[in-house]
Amino acid sequence: MLLSVLVAVLFPVGCDRQKGTVPVYASAALPECAITAHEAGGDIQVNVTIANHSQAPYELLQWNLPKNGEMTSALFQVTRNGSAVEYKGRMVKRAVTGDSYVQLPPGRSISVELGLRQAYDIQSPGEYGITYKAFNQRSGSSGLDTLVSNTVTVAKH
Repeated sequence: MLLSVLVAVLFPVGCDRQKGTVPVYASAALPECAITAHEAGGDIQVNVTIANHSQAPYELLQWNLPKNGEMTSALFQVTRNGSAVEYKGRMVKRAVTGDSYVQLPPGRSISVELGLRQAYDIQSPGEYGITYKAFNQRSGSSGLDTLVSNTVTVAKH
């Protein structure tokens, strides 16, 4: 019983993703990352939502959630039938400045949809496992946060 109460308090779920507002909890340190995915026109479209449940703003590197839909680094761990699918997209190195960040206020979420075909070989049919994983350098520090989502499975025919 105590474990289920701790899980409910420390790992909240249930964002109001339609409005972009989410519950705020004193115990939240990193944003919650959640993904959904579906096959569409030979591509696998992944919707990534990052929700800030903390009481403080979170600074997210813009390229970790690209609004233009273009990946410039390996943002996903992808498998096909249990074997890793290598990232084949662009790799862009950047200097991190104050302008590199998007502010995610407390109690808010942001979402983007990204097509995997632009950066991963997903032509073959199979069962694809997809996890969002990004490294976010903290503003004004050399500290690094690892943002990891749930894993979803998409059957591609």
